[in-house]
Amino acid sequence: MIKADLYDQINNVVNIVISVAIFIFFMCRRENNWSLARIAYEKTEGLRQKNKFLSVLFSKWTFIVLTSAAYIGLYNAFFAIGDFPPFLANDTYFTYTNYFCALFFGILVVIAIQIIVGMDFRHSTDLLTPFYALDMGLGKIACFSAGCCYGIEWTNGMYNHKTGRIEFPVQLLEVFVGVLIAILLFFYLTKRKTKGKAYPLYMILYGATRFLTEFLHGDHIANWLGLKPYQILCLISILIGSVWIVVINVLEKRDKRFLYGTDLVDFILSKKKS
Repeated sequence: MIKADLYDQINNVVNIVISVAIFIFFMCRRENNWSLARIAYEKTEGLRQKNKFLSVLFSKWTFIVLTSAAYIGLYNAFFAIGDFPPFLANDTYFTYTNYFCALFFGILVVIAIQIIVGMDFRHSTDLLTPFYALDMGLGKIACFSAGCCYGIEWTNGMYNHKTGRIEFPVQLLEVFVGVLIAILLFFYLTKRKTKGKAYPLYMILYGATRFLTEFLHGDHIANWLGLKPYQILCLISILIGSVWIVVINVLEKRDKRFLYGTDLVDFILSKKKS
């Protein structure tokens, strides 16, 4: 019970730290990529001109703060679908709470919310992707503390209180990998102008690295076609990410408006009109 509580506590701390980092990051960028916020700012122009207090209350910084807070909401929405169905959630195949659920389905929730509230989901998802990678990495500290997601037996390893064995600390390796992927994605975003490729790139990087680290895991040893169940999911992640990038490249070549446009919905509507 104590270890389970520690697992939850560490995950809560990671969530708070990353949420604060997101808020500061988007505040520093003065991000205002939210059409509803921009509309509200324009609609209150008359009020701001008539009243000094309202000019402060409805200042541009107010809407930048609201947009930054919205990104925190999107970050947390990513984990809205974080559980496998009960018939798959067992110690043989998958754990009930699983990161791949968020990786495959949580992003759909995030994109749907952005479309509904009028955000450019390609741009926004790109900027949030490094934080998803960082969460994946730092979250493994909780796994290490709780003794779950443990590694193979290794004489030079570390003692696992849950299994009572000396094991390779694969969770700590995955902490390093997650932080490294986050750094690489931040660097990628500073060098690339194209939109919408950061997340599928993350799916490829995470799938490839997790596929390799699974060989060092001592849990979930059941095989599917000679591979662990999680390795099958890794291959699916790599495939989805690759197809995603190919589709974006094809759309960019066919029409440059897709590369620099503000919204995929606008792009589709403009194609229908033309």
